[in-house]
Amino acid sequence: MGKQPYMPFYGGDYIKDTRKLPLAVRGAWVDLLLFMWDEEVRGEIIGTISEFAGMLSCTIEEAEFALNLLKQKKVCAYEDLSNGQIKIISRRMNRDTELSKKRSVSGLKGVAAKNLIQQKEEFAEAKPQ
Repeated sequence: MGKQPYMPFYGGDYIKDTRKLPLAVRGAWVDLLLFMWDEEVRGEIIGTISEFAGMLSCTIEEAEFALNLLKQKKVCAYEDLSNGQIKIISRRMNRDTELSKKRSVSGLKGVAAKNLIQQKEEFAEAKPQ
């Protein structure tokens, strides 16, 4: 996925998903969203609990607390992977990324069709010498 100069932020989703979380966990979620935005697979981030603690500039215990609460409150999709790694997924960011890919493919098809029509018109207007 190409780089975009901005990240859409859905305030309504954020409020709905995080209102009952402690301030520190809400801040952790925003930081995780920002990290996920720059990942190769947009909307997903994989790491160990100590790597997440490093990303969030907090202790391992604080990171565990935040990730467990985000999982418990279903703010994100959460997968325990092998060798102690965890995958955190922003469902909204994943949906938006998939929609963007579909729109890109559709747009390319539209451009190709338009170019084909223009070519046919140019050939139809050509006069034999």
